[in-house]
Amino acid sequence: MAYNLIELLINFMIRPFKKEDAERCSEIMNKCQMTMTEFSKAQAANLVKRYNSKFLEQEFSKEFVLVFEENNKILGLGGLLNINEIRGLYIDPEYHGKGCGTTLLHALEKEAKKRKLPKIVIKSYFGAVSFYLKHGYKKLEEGFVKRGKFTFRYLNMEKTL
Repeated sequence: MAYNLIELLINFMIRPFKKEDAERCSEIMNKCQMTMTEFSKAQAANLVKRYNSKFLEQEFSKEFVLVFEENNKILGLGGLLNINEIRGLYIDPEYHGKGCGTTLLHALEKEAKKRKLPKIVIKSYFGAVSFYLKHGYKKLEEGFVKRGKFTFRYLNMEKTL
């Protein structure tokens, strides 16, 4: 059987989340949140406090979460949560624009197709909307989520698989 080179690379770079990944994943998420221009410093600090390694260890162990790993270093993560929702797609800001996010997104979409899901949805913060549009997602309506004393805006997006 001939192997597709891209499939081989994906298999070596994408793997399921393990509890011991929680600290690095928390670091990546928090690094991203601190650089999101749509958040105030107080909002970002609220998210950093929430998404600590203990929280991720508990929550991500219950869901389908993948990490992007290169040379034994986790560069990004993303999950297929709540049946058909991609959530928590974060790439270390030092590696933005290098294909890590696209590779993770495609792996999550592949899992969704394997589950025979007709569509996939994303609650995207506004800084990532252009990334999802580039990958075939369509804008829907704005939504809001409460985290502690803060309300965060996002854009609902979806893609037919």
